[in-house]
Amino acid sequence: MVHSNLSETSISNLDRDLDAINVFASNIMDKYGMTYDDLLVQMATLKSHAKVSVVPSCIFRNNSLGFMEAVTKYLKENLSMKYVKIAKLLNRNERSVWITYNKARKKQPRPFTLDKPNIWIPISVFKDAGLGPLESLSIYLKDKLDMEFIDIAKLINRNNKSIWACYNKGKKRAKEGL
Repeated sequence: MVHSNLSETSISNLDRDLDAINVFASNIMDKYGMTYDDLLVQMATLKSHAKVSVVPSCIFRNNSLGFMEAVTKYLKENLSMKYVKIAKLLNRNERSVWITYNKARKKQPRPFTLDKPNIWIPISVFKDAGLGPLESLSIYLKDKLDMEFIDIAKLINRNNKSIWACYNKGKKRAKEGL
């Protein structure tokens, strides 16, 4: 877990809160006979219905898929979203979403299974068509979550120098776009 810039008191409070969430999740899983993965999918589905869509970082660990392929595949298969909704969420053309999903499905026929460690990333991170998906993701994880490049690289199974390069390129492109 990333605890950068947190005091010992904050870490203690965070650990206590996470324990409470764990107890709550265990009770739900026991009551409804669900696995941890089932619970996460249900929670993500609820979030998608509440118009707050997120994707888990574990979908980016598969190096055979591009980042947008992973996002569209997850939204389509794991959250059962329609192409039109995915296109709207990602600020992309519906046809390009369809093409991206079909390429991803050929590369990885089975749906994603959620594993740990995971960070839930808002879909809005990928809305800026002027930035590449890895640029957007690295900017979000570095600037918003205050993660180190090495931790980002480990989280998404990529080279930390690539993360650094995409972050800097993305920051430059975002600055020029303003």
